[in-house]
Amino acid sequence: MGGRGVRNLVVTLVSVLSVPVAAQPLAAAQPSQIQVPTLGAMASAGQLAAPRLTWRDCSTALSPTKQCAWLRVPRRYDRPDGPTVRIALARIPATGSSRQRIGSLVWDAGGPGGISTGIVAEMADRMSTQVRKRFDFVAFDPRGIGESRPALRGCDQPWPVRPALNPLPVWRAVHDRFADVVRTGNRACLEDNQRIAAVMGTNNVARDLDRIRAALGDRKLTFWATSYGTRIGYVYALRYPQRVRAMVMDGSIDPTAGFPALPLVGGTSQDVAFRFIRANQRPLYRTVIRTAAQLTAHPIRLNDGRRFTRWNWLDVVGDLIGFQDAWANVPAIAHLVGTARQADSEGFEARIVLADHVMDRPNSNVGAGFSVVNCVDYARRLSSRQRIDDVVANARRSPVFGGTLTLLYGSGCIGLDALAPDPIPLVKTASQRARVAAVPVLLANATHDAATPMKWAKRMQRVFGRPMIRYRGTQHIIWRATRSPCVNQPIDKFVVSGKIPRRDRTCAFVEPAQAAASLAGR
Repeated sequence: MGGRGVRNLVVTLVSVLSVPVAAQPLAAAQPSQIQVPTLGAMASAGQLAAPRLTWRDCSTALSPTKQCAWLRVPRRYDRPDGPTVRIALARIPATGSSRQRIGSLVWDAGGPGGISTGIVAEMADRMSTQVRKRFDFVAFDPRGIGESRPALRGCDQPWPVRPALNPLPVWRAVHDRFADVVRTGNRACLEDNQRIAAVMGTNNVARDLDRIRAALGDRKLTFWATSYGTRIGYVYALRYPQRVRAMVMDGSIDPTAGFPALPLVGGTSQDVAFRFIRANQRPLYRTVIRTAAQLTAHPIRLNDGRRFTRWNWLDVVGDLIGFQDAWANVPAIAHLVGTARQADSEGFEARIVLADHVMDRPNSNVGAGFSVVNCVDYARRLSSRQRIDDVVANARRSPVFGGTLTLLYGSGCIGLDALAPDPIPLVKTASQRARVAAVPVLLANATHDAATPMKWAKRMQRVFGRPMIRYRGTQHIIWRATRSPCVNQPIDKFVVSGKIPRRDRTCAFVEPAQAAASLAGR
């Protein structure tokens, strides 16, 4: 591989890795907690004066029509006249005439912690011509995230150091070392970001979303809820069932379980996805396994002395297998790993790329917005014993990816004991189900989703009693992410017309496009 090839792979790595996820008693809470307003104490967002937006041009060469705005909302809704926070918004205006325009299609990148405003144009470009004609495509960064102000600072966490192989007993030691690192980092994060961290829960984000709806001038909300965004949509639907025009729940998080379900169920999702790849994409499967085996036998010593191991490779693969259009990048990155073994200038440059863009990249599944939001949303906490048991159990169930994802998810609240929870509401009674029975919701999920398992989507479906579109594959967030008319057309129709399909449907796997062309099918 020439120097140009290595440099091209830098672009590939940067782009694909920045794509936009307790049965026992609770661990004892610390005596002093940062308090958040309770649900009952909060004022309804609708009781506040109608907000206004001032859109400004923030276009770029790649986003020539992009506009940006700030929306001020109360930091605490139980103190509507108190301090405010600024929510960052970006939009791509509708392409149709004023007569064709329906309103705004609002979207959030998920996470928690995903930054939406920076990729609003790319996501709008995925939409069909009919959707683009009728809707402004609007993205927002939730409070404390991305371009919203104030935003969390200094809260990123590293990747754990794992054993060269996958011996189950060693995961206990991995957990203990990582827990110490996370505890130190989370405490420092909370100390520096107390005021915003305390109010970043989804209950507040749902209220912010209603302020966004009002500021956009839409009588009812049209919302594409993706990944963590489905938790936002779920809470919004419970709070404001009469204000939903159409809501697509795409890649659902289980709304019925607490924090313990995140590591225990979600922690095996990458191996579930990889089983689909093994059955349907044999060349890709062989590339992943062969490269992992080579790194197990001979890790690569980088220029700074660190070792690039099978786990660093699998961290990259784990980020890519849930986005089938990114599968084509896996062989190229495997080739880069091979080049890094060379004792020449190309090998030296390849090792720099691996260090800068793999080893040093932020960990999106622990720390920062991911941990803060989850630990506000869920009151229950995992004890050290529960975390270790879950990691070891899932390392046994996940022969390829091991206990990594379980370790990351389960460790999120370590060191955040002083952050008081503001739990999201749960639908448990018949009256609660009746409250959301008429909400126009359409669910969508891949059968082997690499981030949000089908089990979670089924539980979301039970809450709303609405149809689901299932896609046979690993794709995380399926609308307009593949060339499947079976997936795309009914969701397009629902968003435009507001009419819910009559029944579930299951859609066949469609081979990913190898080119970088749009999958919108226009």
